[in-house]
Amino acid sequence: MKHLIYLSVFIFLSISSFAQNKVSSIKACNARILHVFKTDGKIYSTPVVTADTIIAIGSNDKNIYFLTAQGKLKSKFKTDGKVHASPSIIGKNLIGCGSYDNHFYIFRPDLSLCQKFKEKSGIFTMAIDVSRDTILYAVGKLIKIINRIDTSLHEIRMSKLMHSSPTRLTDGTIAIGSNDKHIYFLNQDGTLRAKFKTGSWIMHSAPLELPDGTVVVGSYDSKLYFLNPDGTLRTTFKCNGRIHSTPLLLNDSTIVFSSFDKHIYFVSTDGRLLTKVKTKGRIFSSPTLYNERTIVCGSYDKCLYFIDVEGKIIEKIKLNGRIFSSAVVLPDKTVVVGCIDKNIYFIALN
Repeated sequence: MKHLIYLSVFIFLSISSFAQNKVSSIKACNARILHVFKTDGKIYSTPVVTADTIIAIGSNDKNIYFLTAQGKLKSKFKTDGKVHASPSIIGKNLIGCGSYDNHFYIFRPDLSLCQKFKEKSGIFTMAIDVSRDTILYAVGKLIKIINRIDTSLHEIRMSKLMHSSPTRLTDGTIAIGSNDKHIYFLNQDGTLRAKFKTGSWIMHSAPLELPDGTVVVGSYDSKLYFLNPDGTLRTTFKCNGRIHSTPLLLNDSTIVFSSFDKHIYFVSTDGRLLTKVKTKGRIFSSPTLYNERTIVCGSYDKCLYFIDVEGKIIEKIKLNGRIFSSAVVLPDKTVVVGCIDKNIYFIALN
C-alpha cells in the first residue's frame, strides 16, 4: 500500500513539474511576452518598423503582415508565394518587400499597394534606395536597379545566386555579397568599382560600413572580412562556424555578429576578439541594438538573448520555436521578432 502511495505522489509531482515547465518555457525573470500574433506559416522574415510604428513582416503563409505596436493586425497583403524576404523602408516612407511569387511589391504609407515589379524568380533579399527614385534589389542571378517613376531598369548579371542584401555606403557605392564568394562594390549606374573574393558563399550577411570607410562582411567560410574602401583586404577574424548574420557596430566601436558555431562574437575594428557568448544552437539571426549598453539576438536554441556590451547575458527568454528572424526594437523598447513556430512575438524587458 505504501508503495502505491509513494508511486502516486511521484506521478503527481512529475506531472506537476512537467506542466510547470511547459507553462514556464516561454517565461523569464525580467523578460515577458506582451503579445503574440499568430500566422499560418513559418517566419524567416525580419520585421521593419515604419515612421508611424507599423511593423511589416513576411510569412511562409504567403502574406505580408502589417501590425500595430500592440500586436494587432492593421492590414495584410496576400501574395502567391512564400515571403522569406524581409521588408525595407524605401523612398518617402514606402515599404518594399519581395515574394517567392516572383514579384517585388511596394506599399504606400497607408499600406495600400503602390507598385509591383514582375521577376523571373523568387525574391529573398531586401531592397535599398540607390537615389531619390531608384531602388536596388537582387533576384536570382541578377542585381536590378529600377527607377520607380519611369520604371526604367538596369540589370547586372552575376554567375551565381544572389542571397545577400545590399548596403549603400556613404559615398553612394553599393556593396553586396554573392554566392560566387565575392563581395562587389558597384557604382550607382551598376558599373563595377571593385570586388573581393572570400572563401565561400556570402549568404544574407549585408556589408557594414565603419566610420573610416572599412567594409565588414561575414562569409560561409567562417571568416569576418574587413575590407578597405577600394575593395582590398585589411584583415579577417576567424570563428568556428558559418557567418549568416549582418555585423552590428556599437557606439564604442565594438563589432557584434553571430555564427553557426552557436556563439555571438564581440570583436574590435581591427579584428581582435574581445569576448564571445555561447548559446545552445546555431545562430542565423543578426544582433540588434536594444539600447546603448545592450544588444538582442535570437538563436536556434529557441531563446532570445539580451546581452550587455561586455558580453554578459542580462536575460534570455525561451520561445516555442527556433528563431531565424532578426529582432527589431520599437521606440518604447518593445522587441518584435518572428519565429519558426509561425508566431510574431512582442517582448518587453523589465
